[in-house]
Amino acid sequence: MNIPDPIFKKDLNKISWKKIYEREYGVQYSEVAVSLLAFAKYHFPITSLAQIVIPGEGSNSAFYIDDRSWIKLVEGLNKKYTANVKQLEKYEKQFLLDGRNYLNLAKKISISNLEKLSDKQLLSLFLDHQDKRNRYSCFAWSAFILNNYVADRATAILEPYIKGRGDKQEIIDALFRPQKRAAVLQLQYEVGKREFNYLYEKFKWLPCLDIHNKPWTKEEFKEHIKSFTKVVNKKEISFKKMIKKLKIKKKDLQYLDMAKRFVYIKDARDDFRRESVFYSNKKILKVI
Repeated sequence: MNIPDPIFKKDLNKISWKKIYEREYGVQYSEVAVSLLAFAKYHFPITSLAQIVIPGEGSNSAFYIDDRSWIKLVEGLNKKYTANVKQLEKYEKQFLLDGRNYLNLAKKISISNLEKLSDKQLLSLFLDHQDKRNRYSCFAWSAFILNNYVADRATAILEPYIKGRGDKQEIIDALFRPQKRAAVLQLQYEVGKREFNYLYEKFKWLPCLDIHNKPWTKEEFKEHIKSFTKVVNKKEISFKKMIKKLKIKKKDLQYLDMAKRFVYIKDARDDFRRESVFYSNKKILKVI
């Protein structure tokens, strides 16, 4: 078998590889990781062809990219999406829209009789599914990339206000507590409040990271939540009260508010993808 040369072959002597992640291997996840950073110019202002996915430890895969192009890519994303609150608001709105579009199509596929579709209809549905998957996956990728950037800058801004204080963690919890809970946090919150079968049906899709992953069985789900402790309702200091207490300047407040909004996006970025995989991917791929 002839293996084609990498698209970045002519630049190999200039590339300095930077490892971005190593995680459980997934065909779809790896495909999206490589293709979107190279070609999704509608979302990524700076793209890069100098990237590769290779086997990692055990069943993991590792993603590498040229260090210089990575810096430019992150800077481009920050300038487009997290330079100010209005930009982030637009980003969050589109994130939710594309996520719902992907999930709604997945649910539609799950209740459709695909065997009755013609080849042409099936191809059209598959391409629509791939387009919606890619558009949402852009946000899963860019949220992952931007998370450390936003968190590091927010921490640096906050440090002068909390330096030397004994209640640092309480302050951080108040300032960066998401206004909405992503699925993992929502499950933890509802354990002890809801009946087991209700929780299982609502959250059994959580392990579906990629097309080879299966939803929880009831026994697996029971084992997963066994270590959860009942959430105790305690009085929490609000974001506004903490800002007033620390006398945070208006300019710094704007970025901290943006970082707080980004916490939810970062936590929720996998929710639409996992639930959509659960509903549609195996069914449509099996028929094709």
